[in-house]
Amino acid sequence: MVEMVRKIANRDGAGDLLAKGSKKAAEEIGKGSMKFAMQVKGLEIPYHNPRLHQGLGLHYSVHAVGADHGSGVIDGNLLAMMSNWESVNMAETIPPSELSGRKVRMLYELGLWKQLPNSLGICSFMPWSATEMCEAVEAVTGWKTTTFKLMKAGERGMTLMRIFNLREGFTREDDILPERFFDFPQDGPLKSTRIETNLFQECREIFYHLMGWDKDGVPTKACLVGLDLEWALPYLPSR
Repeated sequence: MVEMVRKIANRDGAGDLLAKGSKKAAEEIGKGSMKFAMQVKGLEIPYHNPRLHQGLGLHYSVHAVGADHGSGVIDGNLLAMMSNWESVNMAETIPPSELSGRKVRMLYELGLWKQLPNSLGICSFMPWSATEMCEAVEAVTGWKTTTFKLMKAGERGMTLMRIFNLREGFTREDDILPERFFDFPQDGPLKSTRIETNLFQECREIFYHLMGWDKDGVPTKACLVGLDLEWALPYLPSR
């Protein structure tokens, strides 16, 4: 593995192929190798296993850039995150491996906040509360803001990324995880845990609707009106 890292860095031999990423490499190799590429939309999956962190697994699938844990809600950290979220309507503990409607609501509500560091250019490890984040934005820009306004800014960014992907040819068929996670591993602590396919598809559609997108993951006109993005209507796929 260490030698292959060197080869990838220097684009030496097989490293030249792997330097393109596992998706591109699998496409060139063929012969069914795509099933071994642990990636979503070309971005490799981090160490957070979607079988255990099923909310994060759903985020991996629907996020515009693929398997990005930095902008997703890591299920095992829910209690720590809730303590910094002043208005989330969820007082109960949700098991990491649960995939359900309430887990999707968690992903949506907390996810709007998790998107903000990317937009504001700050480190997501800073333990700021929602109030402190508002105060920081106001101190830098002079704009009076609220938690709600920042949430909507995050939602606007997520929807714009979705529109960009749709314009470039992505569809709901790209909002998926590698097949491996829908089956039980042969051994290890998660050998009795998998993502249930029909439940995953149901929860994906719930997330679409919470975002104001239709069943195919396309933002509706009402969604764009609500986010002041009507100008983006021409970029949506034609019906």
